[in-house]
Amino acid sequence: MYLNLIDSLKKNDEALETQALIQDCVHCGMCLGSCPVIIPKNKSESK
Repeated sequence: MYLNLIDSLKKNDEALETQALIQDCVHCGMCLGSCPVIIPKNKSESK
């Protein structure tokens, strides 16, 4: 997906992380708990 952040959010870490997740989305239909984009990122953070 494509996302344009408004200027006030371009330096916000959470907004940038959200933008990256949206851009990585492969539209598989398994949103939220089983998202194959989010889960690998969360597992690497917990190590």
